[in-house]
Amino acid sequence: MKNNKISENARKAFDNFKEEIAKEMGIDTTKAGKNVVKKIKENFEKRFSNLGRS
Repeated sequence: MKNNKISENARKAFDNFKEEIAKEMGIDTTKAGKNVVKKIKENFEKRFSNLGRS
């Protein structure tokens, strides 16, 4: 997703959102670097992979 037509304010808001979600999930954003979204996705998959199973 290399579309640079996103406003600077929207980009900052999304970055802030990613950091807030990562903090709530216990992800260290300094270690994750550019892979924050990937780490958030992996964390959600781990948490919710057992849902629906008895």
